[in-house]
Amino acid sequence: MKKSLLMLKKNQDGFTLIEIIAVLVILGILAAVAIPKYLDMRTDAIRNAANGAISELNARERLALAQSKLSDAASNIYYSVSDYDLGTDWAGSGAFVTTIASSGGTMTIPSFKGKSITLIKAAATNINTPAQWSLGTIN
Repeated sequence: MKKSLLMLKKNQDGFTLIEIIAVLVILGILAAVAIPKYLDMRTDAIRNAANGAISELNARERLALAQSKLSDAASNIYYSVSDYDLGTDWAGSGAFVTTIASSGGTMTIPSFKGKSITLIKAAATNINTPAQWSLGTIN
């Protein structure tokens, strides 16, 4: 009886070196795949937020064009720089750095979630189409 208990205890010493190395290799592979994916998710979220802001700006351009057609006043076609404000979430540490003209330009958001985002405004091709905003750079 005593001999069988001793043999049972001897068979339960713990994990072998190969088992521990296999677990470490698997954890290393998971970390190598998961960490870059996590970092890309943050950039993708910022890009999606910027695309939402672009949709808002394009909607404002279409609204301005519709209002100008209803009022027959060409001066109402474009918004002023203050009308491009997207709210406090987009202001970052300061106000927008803007060079927006009726013929096109850029809008730089200096600090949005730690990134600098540049939006580009392409001028309207004719009186019946609004100007279009697009994503420039995310740094």
